[in-house]
Amino acid sequence: MPGPFNNSTDLSLIAGRLRRWSSLYSANILLCLGAIVAGVLLAVTAPSIERGERLIVGNAGGTLAVVFELADSRILVGAGASRSHSADLIGRTTRPWDREIDLLIIPGWDDHHAAGALGLLERESVSSVAVAGLPGDSPIWTLLERESQESNVPIRYLDGSHFLELNDSTTLTLAALARSADGAWLRLDHHGTRIDVVDAPDVTSARPDPRTLPPRNDHLLINTRGQQLPSGAEPKLSLMPAPFWQSDFPGDGSPYWAGIRRNEHIVLDLAEDGIRVDLDEVDVRDD
Repeated sequence: MPGPFNNSTDLSLIAGRLRRWSSLYSANILLCLGAIVAGVLLAVTAPSIERGERLIVGNAGGTLAVVFELADSRILVGAGASRSHSADLIGRTTRPWDREIDLLIIPGWDDHHAAGALGLLERESVSSVAVAGLPGDSPIWTLLERESQESNVPIRYLDGSHFLELNDSTTLTLAALARSADGAWLRLDHHGTRIDVVDAPDVTSARPDPRTLPPRNDHLLINTRGQQLPSGAEPKLSLMPAPFWQSDFPGDGSPYWAGIRRNEHIVLDLAEDGIRVDLDEVDVRDD
């Protein structure tokens, strides 16, 4: 009775298959080893890669979210109207191993950004939350507080004005609007360069509390909700959500401006001598 191999052809065929299998197996081992080595090198070198100081402004569902990214901290102002808006913005603009938000600031007078804050808490990417003003009775705030307790993330409710020294050359001030109007006015002072963020339903009449933030023209002003500037303000650069119609942009107020479309963002470098931005990202107003 013949055995399993009845001629030399069968032996040659099997030997060839074994050689091909051995080559593929060796290649897979090399690929795995390469991936392991690359992962180890990334883990070792990633903490030593310094974070640049940047300002990131993105359109998160119709309103702007602002990221102050400093060498040793990241602050997000606004979170978007859904659980994914701000998380998507952070995912597009940060490195995979460095996406922690040290402080999230959202308005309390309007529950628009509460859903975005809830999404960030669910992703465990926030260290602390500050609510500017006292919130209403919408159920979203109850969900947010419950999630913060389960995630062990503190929430502070800020009423009035607050001052935070981020480092030797950078301060952050949050001021209530004058005349107890709805909204908040936030100012980052970075090496003498002022960046103002206004969150209010009526920006044209918005004024910061003069006892905390003296009114003055600023280098950069960001209107998180609309296309208008505070009356009398003439910043060098203004950022706002893009309108439906080009004619909705303000006719004057600053020589440079940009309307940011939904799910898009603009990045500005924060330098000691000012703010640097690609002129292709902004429009120049014709006088």
